[in-house]
Amino acid sequence: SSIGISEGQTYQSSCIDYPYVYTVFGGAKGTVVNNDMPQLRVIDARTGEQVHQLNFNFTAGDIQADDEFHEPETTSIYYEGDSKYLLQGFAFTSEVSDTEPVYNKLYRLKIDNF
Repeated sequence: SSIGISEGQTYQSSCIDYPYVYTVFGGAKGTVVNNDMPQLRVIDARTGEQVHQLNFNFTAGDIQADDEFHEPETTSIYYEGDSKYLLQGFAFTSEVSDTEPVYNKLYRLKIDNF
């Protein structure tokens, strides 16, 4: 609560890349209006302070919502050479009757520095 997370937000996943804790929130059909916006918060484990917040609003960039479901799922950090990446998974529903009603997509975001 000290960094603005409310009890109405749906916790999804966390990972640690010390000294940072990456935590993702947001339920199915989460929006700003219902206070369950899909978002990532980065917290400094040494101080307990939030150092970054990323709202997944799906209005620009590479991550586009395919539907109204767009529920964030898992989050993780990995390194490739000298580069650091955030992996973020989302669950989407499908309008194609031949596929499962929910499917997942995994995106990666290069992290330069916070």
